Amino acid sequence: MGNFWTRKTQPVAEMPGFPEELGPFAVVRTPFAKGDFWIKSVGFQGGGSFPLMGNDLGTEWIMEKSVLERCVSARGCRQPHVQGRFSPRHQITVKQAAHREAAKIPDEARTFVWSYPCDGWSWLVDEDSVAGSFLGCGGFVYLDKDYNIVATTTLMSPVGRQAGLFFSKPRRWNAEWTKALAKESRFQKVTIQGIQRGGARYFCWLKPGEFFLNSKKQPLAPHGGFAYLFHQSLEDGTDPRDCYFAVQLEDTLIERNFILPGPYALCG
Repeated sequence: MGNFWTRKTQPVAEMPGFPEELGPFAVVRTPFAKGDFWIKSVGFQGGGSFPLMGNDLGTEWIMEKSVLERCVSARGCRQPHVQGRFSPRHQITVKQAAHREAAKIPDEARTFVWSYPCDGWSWLVDEDSVAGSFLGCGGFVYLDKDYNIVATTTLMSPVGRQAGLFFSKPRRWNAEWTKALAKESRFQKVTIQGIQRGGARYFCWLKPGEFFLNSKKQPLAPHGGFAYLFHQSLEDGTDPRDCYFAVQLEDTLIERNFILPGPYALCG
């Protein structure tokens, strides 16, 4: 999968294989739990809970300073909180026990969201920590049948641990899909330096089976994936490098061993 996964001294933010490949990643549980997020639905008044999936255009969340002080070190933080955004919620499509274990998905989890990098993450002291990775690079949040958060995970380089999340080779991206997702503010700026160096500027988590009503072509990502845009701005049109990577669940991939001392964060 490239030198990034075989060099012990490789800087943690380097990803020389991108954009020809993405990952694999170690999936690591974070210390954040149910009471650490205050939820506000995008387009709805009030807050405190996730909307029904049919009404879910993404949710904003707020984390109080007291939570940050418990989980990470804040460097001169004068803000009372940090704010982030979840992707639209979707049912979990990973069913096999071995795949769920590798992805750190709890048995009671029924739906999930992707948490984008939050505003103000750069003043975190320990950006190599698991909590710093979640805030600075993003992570998955899993919910039970009552929409309670039961686990949060982040993606780190698979050094010292078995890699748990694999992706396909890059697949061609359609400009029509960009317009639809941009209207919902689904694209966010890339924060992983190795991906930035590869030229990508924006990324989006694709829901499992993401479908675009007004497009003849559809992405092939039954378990979700990440899309990357190489434009300087979302209004710049298209770039031939625009692509997406679909989550892969093949047993042959899950059984592959990528273990080095670590793990380490991907943003820094």
